Amino acid sequence: MGRREKFFRLKDCIRLLLILFLVKGYIWAGSSTKIGQGVVFSFLDNERLLFFKYSGNLLQSINIYNLRKKEIKEGIAYLPKECAPLDTRALIPSLSPGGKVIAFAGPPMEESSQKGFRVLLLDIASEKIKELRQVKDTLSSMDRISWSPDGKAITYTARKPGCFYRGIVYRLKNPNMPPSEDNPYIEEETNLPREGIWIAYLGENREEQLTIDADSDDFAPIFTPHGEAVLYTSVKGKYVNICIVDLKTKRANYLTTDNDSFFPYPSPDGKQIVYYRKKGDGELWLIDMNKNERMPLVDKLPVYPMLPFLWHPSGEGVFFVAKNRNKWLIAFVEVSTGNIEEILSSEDPIISYSISPDGKWLAYSVSSKEERGEEAFSYITSFSRGK
Repeated sequence: MGRREKFFRLKDCIRLLLILFLVKGYIWAGSSTKIGQGVVFSFLDNERLLFFKYSGNLLQSINIYNLRKKEIKEGIAYLPKECAPLDTRALIPSLSPGGKVIAFAGPPMEESSQKGFRVLLLDIASEKIKELRQVKDTLSSMDRISWSPDGKAITYTARKPGCFYRGIVYRLKNPNMPPSEDNPYIEEETNLPREGIWIAYLGENREEQLTIDADSDDFAPIFTPHGEAVLYTSVKGKYVNICIVDLKTKRANYLTTDNDSFFPYPSPDGKQIVYYRKKGDGELWLIDMNKNERMPLVDKLPVYPMLPFLWHPSGEGVFFVAKNRNKWLIAFVEVSTGNIEEILSSEDPIISYSISPDGKWLAYSVSSKEERGEEAFSYITSFSRGK
């Protein structure tokens, strides 16, 4: 079992949740409209929404929902099985600035002696997929890809060459047979590769390793809004903190010393960062970069860390997910006041959500057992700012 799985079981993450929306002054207009079967990915613009359709756990197609026409364009790209993420726990797909290319993870497109995930780029207009060849090592199977603001680079998590630690893996007694009482998983101690943050420059056919500490595992990278640095989570021993690496100097610094901090998300202007603290039932905290201060934003609700924290385009607040008793919630917290308002609640877990660029639409997906067994269905609702 890898270092991060010790803290979070990501398979529990992608079964998912409903989302908690806490934002003072947001008034919802009407009820949610069902889009159809599939998983919400991202808005292309204020009128078009990308969502994925799966066959079992394999990504099958990417569809577009037109909000104004209330129509679905199905199958803009039917992904061949060998190019699809192995399952819904694979690297979270990432839409490029301008909405023209999707970066995601999948097996190599050609025969390779190396197993694992590679960076694949899907051009939405041409529906063509290519492998980012300068990425030479295996990617982490459970992490995010982030685009630079100018769309010329991506950052991701991959192995640190020559860096290992002793860890536990679980293997089937007979790997050629399915698991059963006679063929259980066996615990085995072995050398496991450490993970670090990398950057690939799309037009230059090169990649660079950004984090080099041989004793840490680094993951969850995301560019700052102006593209001058990359934020990430770093695990060293039992200590977990938020770090930042400057892309010019390649110097990395700690932004937290709480030792229980994960998953940074910068505000649109880069002056604030929200992150998760594994404290109590789970809390949402804020870093004020100008004042060099850290403070709690949400500490009364159990914040769910495995879905992204989404800043409102205005930068006034953050959407997040929480699980309160037997309900999943979508909520919004207003940064200036700390006021929290519940937006949605559901007994079914929500597996994804997205906000339109103008901040007027919320799309989300739930995992439901009501129709055709256990499937994912997507919905959309609108809201407006009140006084």
